Amino acid sequence: MSIINFRNWYIVSLFGFLMVALLGTTMRYKIDFELPMLHQKSLQYAHSHFAFSGWVTQTLMLLLIRFLKTQKVNLNYNAYRFILYANIISSVALLFSFVFTGYSLLSVLISTITLIVFFVFCFRFWIDSKTISENNTSLSWFKHGLVFYMLSTLGSAYIANMMITKSFHQDWYLSSMYWYLHFQYNGWFFFAIVGVFLSLFSFSAIQKKQMKLIRNLFVYSCYAGYALSVLWLKLPSFIFILSIVASIVQVIAWVLFVKLILNNKSVVIQGQPKSIQFIFFLLAFFITIKIALQAASNIPYLSHLAFGYRSVVIAYLHLILLSIVSVFLLLAPFLIKLFDNFDKIYKPTIFTIVAIYINQMLLGLQALGAISFTLFPTIPLAFPQITLALLFIAVVILFLTINLIVQYFRST
Repeated sequence: MSIINFRNWYIVSLFGFLMVALLGTTMRYKIDFELPMLHQKSLQYAHSHFAFSGWVTQTLMLLLIRFLKTQKVNLNYNAYRFILYANIISSVALLFSFVFTGYSLLSVLISTITLIVFFVFCFRFWIDSKTISENNTSLSWFKHGLVFYMLSTLGSAYIANMMITKSFHQDWYLSSMYWYLHFQYNGWFFFAIVGVFLSLFSFSAIQKKQMKLIRNLFVYSCYAGYALSVLWLKLPSFIFILSIVASIVQVIAWVLFVKLILNNKSVVIQGQPKSIQFIFFLLAFFITIKIALQAASNIPYLSHLAFGYRSVVIAYLHLILLSIVSVFLLLAPFLIKLFDNFDKIYKPTIFTIVAIYINQMLLGLQALGAISFTLFPTIPLAFPQITLALLFIAVVILFLTINLIVQYFRST
């Protein structure tokens, strides 16, 4: 029984990220220029679904398997290797099915396969992790993340049912879509990357108790926080109260988390180069922005702006997927010592991060432009066109820098 080559599998994940960037570049090209052979909506479906399964989830599964290995768990590596192969192959098949057939029966069937693969992974991870002490700080974060992923599939299943049966209802469609996105972004993605981060350090009994409280607060705020995604519906007043409480709890949890890390910064940053410390700061900064934006969405006027303009939603989703999740996943192989000497790849990584943040700022500018144009119709008509052109340049740079990173890892 051979051990999984984690380095090679991480490179496979990076190719997935490169494909996500290529799809994003193609979508931006199609906005500025003609590309009649491809449908924008189909590209959008392919882009989002593959980003989730072929890049983020593929990489997170690899990191969770690596975690089990570090805990001296007796693993069936052939089973996990099969899961990784099945996930990436079905994700690639899903990509092409969406590009060429849109939201068709074929796409739904392949999407179902990716879900089954992940459920198999959850089952194996749950069984194999039984030998790990319940006091392990990271394990509980991973398990909650897996539960949130499984919960999110209810939203995607309902959307698929509406697409197949043609029984489309706008409110139910959006509610289901936001259900899926919320428990993916704020559940699976967030809890998994925090679990990976915490696995790097040893905590005392008191610190573990504090971290358990923080985790429970984040768990509650994630469940109740879905209310923030449906404030645009006509809902009972207690739902609005629930969303406010969830926001407050999440802010408290994040403040406690940052305070705990700062109180132990000598342990957290010990042995980490300045470049990695700088990226830690950037990640903390953007997570703070994310949590602040979620809290601000309780304000009715801001909630109307957030859900009333598609560009605002896109900017927010990219804030999490690119500025937080993807940046962490680029850093992760060095944190867990899959690869050494981060300084060798620091420049292309920083270029990628800069491209991500420029893209993010332009998306935010586009969102503000959409709002401003509605409020102030006299805004120069050239503004949207200039923003679109700059966004296309930004995604091209992002694609090229990711390609540099892939080439580096291939050469190591």
